[in-house]
Amino acid sequence: MVESTTTPAFVYITSTWYTREEIPFRTGTWFAGNSFGGFVASILAYAIGKIESPIATWRWLFIIFGVATGLWGIIMLFTLPDSVESSRFLDKEGKKHVLAKVSQAGTGRTNRTTSTWKSEQVVECLIDPKTWAFFGISVCTQIPNSGTQNFGNLVLEGFGFTNLETTLVGIPSSFISFFTILITGWFAGKYSNISCYLIVLVVLAPVAGSALIYSTKVNNGVKLFAYYLLATGPGALPLSMSLMTTNYKGVTKKMTMTAILFLAYCTGNIAGPQFFKTSEAPTYSTAFRSIMICYALVIVEALGLRLYLSWMNEKRQIKLLENGITVEANEPDKDTTDWQSYDMLYRL
Repeated sequence: MVESTTTPAFVYITSTWYTREEIPFRTGTWFAGNSFGGFVASILAYAIGKIESPIATWRWLFIIFGVATGLWGIIMLFTLPDSVESSRFLDKEGKKHVLAKVSQAGTGRTNRTTSTWKSEQVVECLIDPKTWAFFGISVCTQIPNSGTQNFGNLVLEGFGFTNLETTLVGIPSSFISFFTILITGWFAGKYSNISCYLIVLVVLAPVAGSALIYSTKVNNGVKLFAYYLLATGPGALPLSMSLMTTNYKGVTKKMTMTAILFLAYCTGNIAGPQFFKTSEAPTYSTAFRSIMICYALVIVEALGLRLYLSWMNEKRQIKLLENGITVEANEPDKDTTDWQSYDMLYRL
């Protein structure tokens, strides 16, 4: 329950501080903390598993990580500013620079004027086709992710490893996810209009990996390699989040979309483990068939979203030309002070 506020808040805070070009890598950086946390957790879980104590091992995990998280939360409470204006590490000129930068880029601000709740933006969000494309991507990426996170150790046991060995064997997956998220986030920020293609790219490996594991004709070594292929899949969600953040204007609309995205996130995480049937252990054929199908659907959804955004950009380009403004895709005309009166072109 407490965790539910974290990622939506980070998405919103990121949009208030950074431009459309900066958001993908920043989002990828903090989201990669999930994968790095998986690496740290695996190492500590292996060490904690050796503790001989009246307190159960799983209780020690909750105690150690719970205390650490609580202490870090206190630090965040006093150091993370609510807005650019309230930051204590920027002087007056620094605040003006950041505000001017994000205002020109069309990303969010959190002052009282722009943060007023507007019901009409909720309706706009709900009837916007791209909202449901992002919803679908979130659901279809989290069904596989939650299943492999919760049952990954059981799957690895089916490959011939002991319960304790699976914590170490799973470490490469965390590294692969970590670097996939960082690298794709950097590319999405560096090169405009490739985010949808990057989403497709990171889920291709899990499609192949789940297909190999689903097959009963390959040995355990190949299946372990295939299991590592699944690790690129988590890179799709931060790409989707950064794309969503840069393509919605208006505080209420952006926050509504963020809420919808994470409702989908939670729905996928609820559904995913249900495909791992005890009766199918250790192969879990239904689970890996569903993982393969979900990631294949992500490919269709990402390409469909790109087609829709491209079509909308063509319409907006026509509108800009009718008003005598010529701009490159996603780049405001620096000499045109009226740029903010026009809808910005979508990032793809």
